[in-house]
Amino acid sequence: MNDDLLRFAAVMAPFLILSVGGLGYAWLVLKDLQKRQKHRHH
Repeated sequence: MNDDLLRFAAVMAPFLILSVGGLGYAWLVLKDLQKRQKHRHH
């Protein structure tokens, strides 16, 4: 393996995990907001 490639992967991995986690969290929050808005129409 190339040292530079390993270093690049080590630096990028946390950012990728954070971005994917952030997108998943935002999607869950949006779904929850939509549910609450539907419940509000009683």
